[in-house]
Amino acid sequence: SLLLALLSWVLLYLHKRSKQLAAAEASYTAMFDNTLDAALLLYGNRIINCNSMATALLGYQRAAIIGQQLLYFLPERQPDGNPSDLKVAERFSSHLTLGEQDFFELQLRHAGNSLIDCDVALRTVSIGGHMRTFVSFRDITRRKQTELAQLHSILEASPDAVVLVDVAGCISFANHSAERMFNYPMADLLGMSVDALVPAHARGHHG
Repeated sequence: SLLLALLSWVLLYLHKRSKQLAAAEASYTAMFDNTLDAALLLYGNRIINCNSMATALLGYQRAAIIGQQLLYFLPERQPDGNPSDLKVAERFSSHLTLGEQDFFELQLRHAGNSLIDCDVALRTVSIGGHMRTFVSFRDITRRKQTELAQLHSILEASPDAVVLVDVAGCISFANHSAERMFNYPMADLLGMSVDALVPAHARGHHG
């Protein structure tokens, strides 16, 4: 009868759909577990899965990661001075379409409170018919340190006085030309507010 034919078709469709979802789940699991980068899976703003590379990167056991918000593993502010919660809200609310990727840098906080600079790849995936956010992290801390050391080396060779200032307005680097110009020992310059080096009327207007 027509009813039996319809029922048979529905059962066949559900069976095929179940096999497709199982294959997609197996493909995701293999990708997630075998990636060389630290990887987190988010549902909304909560972490629902992580791989072994993520536990190594963050310095936490898996049980301490699952269920947390990503913000728990970030410092209060990013290197550009912006609050971490605003950066996460901006990048994670971009409403990526399925399979589309976004790439950016993000600084994480290790369990031991050291900071980790990372390249981040963010994409939306479908798992079992449900939308999830897949985030991978690649540690670029050494690369950043090397780049900064190279910059310091170039600036140190400059005959002009050069200082670098952090987001709080404190001097994070000064070359010896600056030491001579401002007549402060290097130990005193580092960490000093840059406002101490400029006329009173110009204070607070430095970049």
